[in-house]
Amino acid sequence: MARVTTHAAIRLKQRVKNNNSNKSQMNLVLQKGFTKYRYFGDFFYYLNQKEAQNSKKLKVYGNSIYVFGQNSKNLVTTYLIPNKFLPISKYELDKKTVKVSGVVNKNRETKLLVKTIFGKEYYGICSFTTGRPYTLLLVKLDNGNTVRIETNDVKEISSVNEVYRFWED
Repeated sequence: MARVTTHAAIRLKQRVKNNNSNKSQMNLVLQKGFTKYRYFGDFFYYLNQKEAQNSKKLKVYGNSIYVFGQNSKNLVTTYLIPNKFLPISKYELDKKTVKVSGVVNKNRETKLLVKTIFGKEYYGICSFTTGRPYTLLLVKLDNGNTVRIETNDVKEISSVNEVYRFWED
């Protein structure tokens, strides 16, 4: 069951100032809030620092950062996003990049077939460039070469069991 600590209730009232009850606000955040992996650049590094500093899990919802306990069910505190990062939409990864990275991370160390919108196909182990945003997909081919593909150019990724489509014909 979701729980709001006494400290978090005080911080919600002070910083968020919403009309929802604490529990309903927390449930909204858990359902619709984003983790740090939805963001890139300075805001991603800020969230990373906050997460390490608190040794807890973070969610971003609205203009606030919500800090949860390790079990992700207890709201510990909340912070307002600093003005220098507003609007946060300028730090958000596009939905397609998030989906492609999710598929690649789910199938780590598995050979995947990547089809591009240009009709090319590549079969190999996929990863991303280091550093964010993850907009450049790397496919290590059997011959040892590595192909770089922009995530926006990915049409479909197939694993042994599933096909993930990112582009409608």
